Amino acid sequence: MACHEDVELYYRITNLKAIYQHQSTVNGTSRYD
Repeated sequence: MACHEDVELYYRITNLKAIYQHQSTVNGTSRYD
């Protein structure tokens, strides 16, 4: 089982990716790593 810090970091990264992809889509350039 992952420790709490790892879960926090995972969700933080996932959230940042979602925001980045959303902004890219809004800007008209959809980029996915």
